[in-house]
Amino acid sequence: MTSLETISSAAATRTVGWKRISRGAAGSPSTPHLPPADSEAGLFSRLSLYLDWMQLTWNEWVINYDFAHQLVMAKNVRQNSTDYSESFRSWFQRAQERGMAGLTEWQRRTST
Repeated sequence: MTSLETISSAAATRTVGWKRISRGAAGSPSTPHLPPADSEAGLFSRLSLYLDWMQLTWNEWVINYDFAHQLVMAKNVRQNSTDYSESFRSWFQRAQERGMAGLTEWQRRTST
């Protein structure tokens, strides 16, 4: 079978370069598969693959940006900010404990 094989008539399809992007019943595009890596591919062949990937990414995140993409991005931002907040909070608590231990030790040495 080739990468441009026929799929069921229930899904609308379109061909972009060597890729076939299919839209299922829900209308969300399926992830296109990259062709197998050719170990003897030249620089321009690999560069072409990267440029094609960048165009696909641009189309997905800029041209086709919709509410679903906004939800994914908001979820990622929320998760990352929570992770950073927790990391900063624990770092600050450790610094505070080290500072208090240092002050306690300093106070003990100077009071005797």
